[in-house]
Amino acid sequence: MAIDIVLEPQGMGHELLLEWAPWARDDKDGERHSWSIKPRVDPGYHGDPPDNFWIVDKVVAPQRRDKTVFWRVTSAYYLGERAVWEIAQALDWSENRVLINLNHFAALVEREWRDYTDARRVLITRAR
Repeated sequence: MAIDIVLEPQGMGHELLLEWAPWARDDKDGERHSWSIKPRVDPGYHGDPPDNFWIVDKVVAPQRRDKTVFWRVTSAYYLGERAVWEIAQALDWSENRVLINLNHFAALVEREWRDYTDARRVLITRAR
């Protein structure tokens, strides 16, 4: 009897990354880029980013800076909006390997987000 395990990204980390991505994408407005405006905004998204944007961006920043394998896969999926099979083909990986990397990165984001918000909650509570 075979058991099929579904590895599609899910959970709080995935939701946080989905919320973060439109604000972190480059708008690619012709030859100009909105890099001088922080955060960069995907076309169709106007106004202020959600509160979680800054926390997720802080978690993602070291990966982005170091250009880790985590970041290559994550940026292609969340920012480049590529399908898993396209990423797998570009990296010469299996689709399962791509999905496992996405799930691990989402778990990292969730863990770091919880640590940050819990620490902040403790600081706010002590101040009262």
